Amino acid sequence: MGQIIHKTDKVARDDRPPDTAGIELKPPNTGLVQSQESITSLMRYREQLRFFRGLVGSIKKPNERLPIDLVVFSLACATGEEPASIAAVALDEMGKKGIRLCEDVNLRVVGVDIDRRSVEKAREKISHGFTIRDTVGKSSPEDLEFVNSRLNEINQVVEIREGNITKPGEIMGLTDANVIFLNAASIHAFKPPNKYREFVDYLAQRVKGNCVIFTTDLFFHKNPDFIEMHLDDKTWLYRKR
Repeated sequence: MGQIIHKTDKVARDDRPPDTAGIELKPPNTGLVQSQESITSLMRYREQLRFFRGLVGSIKKPNERLPIDLVVFSLACATGEEPASIAAVALDEMGKKGIRLCEDVNLRVVGVDIDRRSVEKAREKISHGFTIRDTVGKSSPEDLEFVNSRLNEINQVVEIREGNITKPGEIMGLTDANVIFLNAASIHAFKPPNKYREFVDYLAQRVKGNCVIFTTDLFFHKNPDFIEMHLDDKTWLYRKR
């Protein structure tokens, strides 16, 4: 795909996109322990979304005729707030930079969750809109408006699927991802523990070079296949070498 670049040192704590410097993005025994209720919110982990905005804004088309594919996965996406937020941020930045959907960039955001009820709720929310209940934590009514005002376009680019992240080989298209968000699944959720190692090894071996992974967990800490960057006190970025 076209060139998407970011810096790999400390990120400024403001709303400006990061400086650019040289990265291209092109039911029985599931193995994952489920909570009774997935709690998430719109526009969560803002430093990740701010950095992602910078990636989107730095897209450069190598060929005027062919659009660039930008494939983003939201793993363990619960009831859809994260993939909707990702899509809203990308669409907003594309609009600001004059990057046209379909003509310039084929944006695809795929949300995956193991819980069928969460998947159904996510599809319903993305089709019909989110409510103030989806702004728990640090979200706000402004975040709700930011997402809901782009719902028509979000529906064009977001797909929600049922899937088990402890079996990444069964998640169709995951190895085509340019960006992966993994924020709701703790290392300790993988049972038995070797399932976590299998998951990391699969991504290390199969995802594209320069694939960017945002996560709240130390899944890839000190893994030689990834370059690590600490975004803030809760989140990390890993880039596939």
